[in-house]
Amino acid sequence: VVVLAVPLTPQTERLIDALQLAPGARVCDLGCGPGLVLEGLRARVGARGEVLGVDESPRWQDVVRARIAQSGWGNVRFLRARLE
Repeated sequence: VVVLAVPLTPQTERLIDALQLAPGARVCDLGCGPGLVLEGLRARVGARGEVLGVDESPRWQDVVRARIAQSGWGNVRFLRARLE
C-alpha cells in the first residue's frame, strides 16, 4: 500500500486547534476514512498522548494501518468497527 502525505487544509487545522488538545490527551477520530487527520491530532497530543482512528469501511483499513506504520507512530491505532 502506497500512502501519500496530504497536507491538512486551513479549515481542518482550525478545527483541530479548536479541540484544544493538551499534550498527553487521548482523542478518537470516528469515521477517520484514510486517516488524513490522524497526523494533525497526533501533533497536538504529542508522543505521550494517544490517537485512535475508527472507520467501518474495509477499504481504509490497510491504508490507515500503512500510514501509521510508515510514519512510525507508536501512539496511533486504527480500529475497524461499525459506527452507529
